[in-house]
Amino acid sequence: MLDCRPSGWDQSGHLTASVEYSRAIAAGPVAFARTLFRAPSWYPPLYHLMLAALFAVFGVFSWAPAAVNCLFAGVLLYATWELGKKIYPDDDVVSFTGTALAVTSPLLAYVSHDALLDYALVALVALAVLAAARESTFTCPSAAACAGAAVAAALLVKPTAALFITVPLLAAVMRAAVWKEAAGRRSLIVFLACAGLPPLAWYSLHIRDLTHLFRTNLADAAREGDPAPFTWESAGFYLRGLYRLYFAPVLVFALLPGVLRALRRWRGTCYLWAWIVPAWLALTFLMANKDYRYALPVLPGIALLGAGGLLWLPRGPVRVGAAALALGLASLYYASLYGPSAGPAWRLTQQGLLAHQSVLFHIPADAFPRCEDWKQDEIVGALAGALHERPRPHVVVGVIPSLHELNPSGIRYRLVLSRLRADVVDFAYAEDWHEVLGRVDFLIAKTGGQGLEHVTRSSQTINAYVESRPDVFKIIMTVPLPDGSQGRLYERSWPPG
Repeated sequence: MLDCRPSGWDQSGHLTASVEYSRAIAAGPVAFARTLFRAPSWYPPLYHLMLAALFAVFGVFSWAPAAVNCLFAGVLLYATWELGKKIYPDDDVVSFTGTALAVTSPLLAYVSHDALLDYALVALVALAVLAAARESTFTCPSAAACAGAAVAAALLVKPTAALFITVPLLAAVMRAAVWKEAAGRRSLIVFLACAGLPPLAWYSLHIRDLTHLFRTNLADAAREGDPAPFTWESAGFYLRGLYRLYFAPVLVFALLPGVLRALRRWRGTCYLWAWIVPAWLALTFLMANKDYRYALPVLPGIALLGAGGLLWLPRGPVRVGAAALALGLASLYYASLYGPSAGPAWRLTQQGLLAHQSVLFHIPADAFPRCEDWKQDEIVGALAGALHERPRPHVVVGVIPSLHELNPSGIRYRLVLSRLRADVVDFAYAEDWHEVLGRVDFLIAKTGGQGLEHVTRSSQTINAYVESRPDVFKIIMTVPLPDGSQGRLYERSWPPG
């Protein structure tokens, strides 16, 4: 069911960029280079290029994001397992439990089905932290090159990777005392070249895009009512995600002994603390725009810290049993999240203490909409038919609602898939909706709820105006939508000449 959800705002943007990259790959090196420099996305291209490679070979298919994330799941498994073995060398049960808790985190598993950057970012940040924790990184040039490549890959997925890897890398440089020996200095130069040059090549060409993205995020933080920095509400934001979405609520308490043990033995777990604490503070108090996904890259570190609590228990059956209990709770949490489709396991979560929200957080089974119910393909098909009958040199499509299931980014993605060249305008960022409405050829609207309140304040006014002007805006399609509203496709009538 997860793979057939309508693409949300971010997902549609990443899918659109990937489709454009894949078509550029098929068109040849010149077209590919032009597209790479033109940047069909505000974000670095590594994830998009991997998705584009799949599209170029197999065509566009719905489970491609999950397929790409399977590759990153392997990276995450390897990095978390190896880091756990380095920190807890005495018992592989601890490393296994931490790795299993990390890769089966409900929110991380949820985003693994989507065309989002977060899963790739989590995996590559974990790999970069593992590279920093290895003693050979700043004593052997080849190891330094591998570490630099891991850091470059993380930075080429998302700029926020720097929040998670900067302090662990600085700690590794200080511990290695690279300035004392020639081998250390050579390794540092190799590392900086491998880590810095590839991202620099992309970022230097797209600094304007990144600036625009930063300003948009600041504006979104204000419009969405995100908590202000240095407030109690801001401090508690990601803590709520910790016990509601990252792990089962009851499991968070089971992780506390491991955290306390890690505090007592901070020298052995210093890389985990350097990974988690600075990034958590930066996300909480310095980054205005907040989303539970943003803190996901510290999740493997938290899982490894918590798994260390098993070392308080006697080695053998007791420790293995505690690990099995923790992983069993994690498995039940999946069932509580995904509803009756999980079968008998879900029914178990509805019994007794497990049914309480403080033990397992429950999401209604109908919380996951389906593409076919929201008629995006039908709407775009009707638009294509109108263009076939009445072709135009340049087409502008306006999209009024801004729901997860029906929004400008999703329509843009569907248009790209249909090979329809059209500019999609978003009324959310329009200073004057009259001016935008005056240049659209087609308009997609809906009755009832319009979605995000902070970006659809003018939607009802726009709808009322369009309905009052049947001489200008002609309805060419009406479809029922799952929320009881109607989706409408209007075509604008232009005066002759």
